[in-house]
Amino acid sequence: MELSKLKKEIINYSRELGVDLVGFANLKHLNPILGSSYGTFWVKDLPYAISIAIRLDENILNSLKDAPNYEYFYHYREVNLKLDEISLKLEKFLYENGFKARAIKASKTVDNVRQIGTLTHKVVANYAGLGWIGKSSLLVTPQFGAKVRLATVLTNAVLTKNNNLIYQNCGTCAKCELICPANAIDHGGFTREKCLKYLTKFLKDYRIGELICGLCVKVCF
Repeated sequence: MELSKLKKEIINYSRELGVDLVGFANLKHLNPILGSSYGTFWVKDLPYAISIAIRLDENILNSLKDAPNYEYFYHYREVNLKLDEISLKLEKFLYENGFKARAIKASKTVDNVRQIGTLTHKVVANYAGLGWIGKSSLLVTPQFGAKVRLATVLTNAVLTKNNNLIYQNCGTCAKCELICPANAIDHGGFTREKCLKYLTKFLKDYRIGELICGLCVKVCF
């Protein structure tokens, strides 16, 4: 199949499966900033990526007050599972068209100390043109703000030679900074350690089985 036709079919198939945003990235020179050694290993063999995003339910996000709740917890997991299912279907689609592929789960921790996954989905999405890295250290999309979850499919299909890196930024917006209970977001940037400390507190106090908060996501846009 011609690559231009393959891209169109991937976009159409992704949207049929329920994806809200899809883009393509060339990761050949991005290994050092992609996340874990596992991600580096896979990218070496499969240097091109499909980045997919699903929008989070705004009504559920608006139910958040000053901490995560169970409704958000289950929605967060459901969207991640849907992304995993879709990325596996895209992996199969690529194999059926003669290419190698590897679906990278939406949320899977492979380094508990640094709390990182196989791949940094937001970096891939940034280079695929889906959005920019905001003050909250989350991907911010022009359409939905930070109200998205992400997954990645790696492949050896040359889906793009050039990246569509978005250089836009959050400007003077400080909504995430003002709402952050951990004071992890300020003009000096994002402090991961402060965020993780507070997420651990939420985990203990509210007995929600995930290191999540959602407040900065809620107010973005």
